[in-house]
Amino acid sequence: MNQPSEDEWRAIVENFGAVPDADQLEAELTPDAPAAELEVTPVWRGESWRDEGRYVPPPPPPLPALPAIVKAAWICLIGGPALLVVCLFIGYQPPVALVSVGLAAMVVSFVFLIFRAPREPREPWEDGAQV
Repeated sequence: MNQPSEDEWRAIVENFGAVPDADQLEAELTPDAPAAELEVTPVWRGESWRDEGRYVPPPPPPLPALPAIVKAAWICLIGGPALLVVCLFIGYQPPVALVSVGLAAMVVSFVFLIFRAPREPREPWEDGAQV
């Protein structure tokens, strides 16, 4: 490996950070061929250079369908209080029987979902990911 001479080092330090002239660089790189004869072939023909080398996973499988009773429990758990909040915002005072049924449906659905949850503990280091 040849070490640069003192003059070459001085030239490097003096020109450090300087922006080179494009025409001068082109002439230095290809002194025999004029710029018009150079053929440029693209390296990447994708949509964007940011897509190069990225892994695109396959689409995930569809989520499993919930049983109808579980869907109804979730609707009652979330929809009951949401309906009461909407009534509060629009200034409508629902009958006491409707409020009682809504609150009872919310409590029953909450208890149902708690009892339906799995009882066995998960593995301590499992985060739910599958490979």
